[in-house]
Formats: sequence, C-alpha cells, structure tokens
Amino acid sequence: MESGLERVREGVHHRSPLMKGKTYKLSVACVGTGGVQVVIADRDPQSVPCDGVPASRRVESAPEQLPVDITAEAGATGMVAWQVVSVSPRS
Repeated sequence: MESGLERVREGVHHRSPLMKGKTYKLSVACVGTGGVQVVIADRDPQSVPCDGVPASRRVESAPEQLPVDITAEAGATGMVAWQVVSVSPRS
C-alpha cells in the first residue's frame, strides 16, 4: 500500500512500484474548490471534484510501475490525497 497528500496546485506525479499482474485500487479524494484530473498509466483522464468524496479506479494486470498523475483544473485549490491498495481479483 502507498499513499500521499499534496496541495492541489502542486499536484501528484508518482510512480508506484507494484507486483506485476496483480489487481490494485487507486483512490483519490480532493478537498477544497474546483477539481483535479487523474491519469493512471495510459488511461483516459478522470475528473474528481474537490468535494471530499473519494473516487476509485481498479487497475487489473498492473505493470511493475504505475504512473499516477494528478493535476489541478483551472482555479482549483485545496488538498488532494491518494492511496494505492492491493485487492483480491474478482471471482
């Protein structure tokens, strides 16, 4: 498991070392105003509002290193927290 907390304007640009092929969940929560854009590896960006409600995405068949990039949308302020945890594969 990995996690972090950053100012929205500074963003998050992290590479999480993972066990290749396993399933993980990335959760992001932002508190403040506006929103952030979350990009995991080469997936499409996901917009997360800074309303304190966590947003999650599954990462199946994970690579050895998972790029996580979180950037502020125009005018966004506050704090953004992220967490990567291992999960059991779906049955």
